[in-house]
Amino acid sequence: SGRSYGAKRIAQSVLHSTKGINALFIYLKEIQSKPQIPTLRLGITSAATSNAMRYALCALLNTMIIRSAKFICSAVTPGQYPPDDLPEVAFAGRSNVGKSSLINKILNRKKLVRTSKTPGRTQLLNFFEINELWRFVDFPGYGYAKVPVEIKKRWRPMVESYLTSRVNLRGMVWLLDIRREVSKEDLQLWDWLQVKQVPVIIVVTKADKLSKNKRNKQAASIAKSLGRKAQELIQFSATSGEGKDEIWQALLRILEA
Repeated sequence: SGRSYGAKRIAQSVLHSTKGINALFIYLKEIQSKPQIPTLRLGITSAATSNAMRYALCALLNTMIIRSAKFICSAVTPGQYPPDDLPEVAFAGRSNVGKSSLINKILNRKKLVRTSKTPGRTQLLNFFEINELWRFVDFPGYGYAKVPVEIKKRWRPMVESYLTSRVNLRGMVWLLDIRREVSKEDLQLWDWLQVKQVPVIIVVTKADKLSKNKRNKQAASIAKSLGRKAQELIQFSATSGEGKDEIWQALLRILEA
């Protein structure tokens, strides 16, 4: 219709201006707690304003423009966490699974999350604020054979404390290396997450390391071990960016739930 076409043109102009993008982020931030925000407050006046905002917001989320991504703090105990005023998603996986690479890739950053020179030894929860709308919580890797037993023992209580006490937690992105079979530690975490009913996005990393046929077989094997279908796993490559859009779509479903 003519009104729909006019709304789309307005939406396109909004997305092509810095002022419009900033207005949309303000709008997104406010509607988290106030669903009915007058769109006139954004400085856009037209009979097609409501439709324009809807089209622009959909386009913004589909392309996932990262306006800001910053490190907030590291924590071990609940008293060290930042305020629970923003939705959070945790990221977990074995050491060397490519977690830092994945977070950097989906945020269009190169060194926001740094890889530890001593895998598994840095036992901290790292909080990152994204677009002033959400937080990513980077868990330390688990399962690294050379880590002393006393350090390994600290991982579970620290992680369980966060997952059971954090009221603004929306879910977890769980990374598995597509080249490896599911380990005992993986299954222990998976079973615990199922019991606690934590929403989980399963991502199999390093997909570019295998042929298409081989990686599909591996994904099917991993899914079977978890009692899931292969289609439920997102295949990801930090090199090519494959799977990035699918990860954002899954993230937005749980962040805005």
